[in-house]
Amino acid sequence: MSFVSHEDELTKDYTKELGDLNLKTIKYKRVKKKKCNPIFPDSNFKTAWDFSGLFLILYEAVLVPYRVAFNMPPKGWFLAVEVIIDLFFLTDICKICAF
Repeated sequence: MSFVSHEDELTKDYTKELGDLNLKTIKYKRVKKKKCNPIFPDSNFKTAWDFSGLFLILYEAVLVPYRVAFNMPPKGWFLAVEVIIDLFFLTDICKICAF
């Protein structure tokens, strides 16, 4: 009966058993299995998406109280913009919940 020390386990080379697998390959395969691609936090798209959301929140924070105070429902161009804003945030929620 042979005992394997903890140091032997740490220094053992597993390349023969694992082949060409490494952490990067495992992460890539895991991402590739998903049906839709994730938005990476460091990407330019994510930064633009976040700043767009910030701008739209500020827009809503100013215009909604104004419209409520003066009882002015959105009409014409403003209605179209508000529908687009709602779709933006709905898409944002769906994208977050998908991962």
